[in-house]
Amino acid sequence: MDLVGRVQEVLAGWLAALPLPSLLRSFLAEGVVAGAGTVLSFTPVLFLLYLALAFLETSGFLARMASWPTGS
Repeated sequence: MDLVGRVQEVLAGWLAALPLPSLLRSFLAEGVVAGAGTVLSFTPVLFLLYLALAFLETSGFLARMASWPTGS
């Protein structure tokens, strides 16, 4: 996550140095770069979540828990 933050800062600084209109520069730096960085920062967490769910599904645990008596 720190790496993504550093890359975001570098790209935003690079975009700030370009001779672009302020509206376009703001859109690229604060919209596109920040949005992509936010999505990329959640990627490792989601990968681990899907990996754990795949393991539970493959082992048959989820199917057993779905048919577990609820007690009612």
